[in-house]
Amino acid sequence: MTASERPRFTWCRLEDRYLPVYRCMICKAPCAARSALEAHSIVENLLEEGKIKEYFVMTAKKTAGKPADAVETPGEERYFILENGKLKPFAAEDFSSAVIYQALEAFTVERRFVKPEDKQELLYQGKHPAKQTAPMLVMRDGADTVLGSWEDLEANPQQLAQVEEVIAVKPVRQVFVLKRK
Repeated sequence: MTASERPRFTWCRLEDRYLPVYRCMICKAPCAARSALEAHSIVENLLEEGKIKEYFVMTAKKTAGKPADAVETPGEERYFILENGKLKPFAAEDFSSAVIYQALEAFTVERRFVKPEDKQELLYQGKHPAKQTAPMLVMRDGADTVLGSWEDLEANPQQLAQVEEVIAVKPVRQVFVLKRK
């Protein structure tokens, strides 16, 4: 094996030999070699060549999604506001004329690779999101996006490549109730 061919192969500890990178990527066994390869640019080349395909698995979390700066208190409903592409927690005593989103459930996103002949659709593990909600994509780079419906996400699952988590949100309005004394 020459030095120029070596990037196309990786050492497999399970089989004790060099394997083509695309075989390592579709292997189901967890290992450090595969996770190191996923960050490498060779994955993009294998996707372009059609040797592997990617699909995404969304797994429901126990609690609704929360950004790092959100504060959790028991029994509190979670509200967010989207300002300048950033997701910010919204307190009930504040006022905003912008759309307020209530977080109902959250999903982690996992990128997996399969053989080219396998299916490539978006999979949900566990609970499916409610149809009356909309997906809010929390990106790794800090920019957040709200899509119109879950069908938009299922039609274009490649959007999930840079997503940290998906939060199922419901747009709500802020109203004031006047009471007589």
